[in-house]
Amino acid sequence: MAERVKNLKKIEIYKSMKSLKKPGLWQDVYHTNDGDTERCIKLQKSRDGKAIIISFKEK
Repeated sequence: MAERVKNLKKIEIYKSMKSLKKPGLWQDVYHTNDGDTERCIKLQKSRDGKAIIISFKEK
């Protein structure tokens, strides 16, 4: 999972959105393809600058 996130490309970003549960934080949603598997990955940047995987699921 972490390796797939590390290899995300800018072209795969679907949208950026405000966090519904944590005001002031933003989340990026990516639509990506791992060969035969399409995935939807949602990442959030924490206040200390680290990326947190919010969602990692098949489309």
